[in-house]
Amino acid sequence: FVFAGAEGNERLTLCMDDAFDGFNTAGKGEAFFDDDGQPSTFLQGQLKFNQGYQDQANKTQAFARGLMALGILEPSKIDFQYSGKKASLGGFLTINREKFKALPAKKLKEMMKSDQLEACYQHLQSLNNLAPMAKRLS
Repeated sequence: FVFAGAEGNERLTLCMDDAFDGFNTAGKGEAFFDDDGQPSTFLQGQLKFNQGYQDQANKTQAFARGLMALGILEPSKIDFQYSGKKASLGGFLTINREKFKALPAKKLKEMMKSDQLEACYQHLQSLNNLAPMAKRLS
């Protein structure tokens, strides 16, 4: 299950992959609607899960836009060897530590109150895993 929608329209539709091997039309498994045509408990659970996921995705996007506006995100990549061949992983952004450290105290205080500062430190800490992960792949 996944939400989908048209760009510029806030309304989302719950979609499902009917090519999934577990999907069937033989009346087995969980019903999507009850006898009154209302969403079943199963479908309500799927909606709730996807709504929570979408809420977190929206928060993440807003957080990333804020970091971009501060000018502290930059494109990154990591080079490594896998099965004896050189490879690289890119297409992601990381916080520039020096720019982050240079943020004004007032902005850092705002970020602290909204838990964004904690998320920044968690991100920075997770970057310490990239080099050991690349070494393990080698």
